[in-house]
Amino acid sequence: MAWPSRICIICSEPFELEPQKPGFANRCPKCSSPKPLDPKVARQADRERRRQTIEAAIRAETKAKQLAAAQGEEAAATEHERRIQILRLMKSKLELLLPRESK
Repeated sequence: MAWPSRICIICSEPFELEPQKPGFANRCPKCSSPKPLDPKVARQADRERRRQTIEAAIRAETKAKQLAAAQGEEAAATEHERRIQILRLMKSKLELLLPRESK
């Protein structure tokens, strides 16, 4: 039994849509394969992703600290402040270890 034939939307070449084919159903296997990233671009994306993760954690800990302080839980607020300081230290180390590339 032949597999359904499709036309790739990228290269306009016909291909057979086989079960378990990786990628998109409207792209041939050659056009579906991920393109390797330039190492410089990959480093920048990784640094940016880590920076955003740390900043999100800082925002979450800040909200938790404010909630604990509003409820009169000083020990919990102090613990959240300690975590915020650790996250800020991680962010500054990240900036030192992976400085922004000059354009």
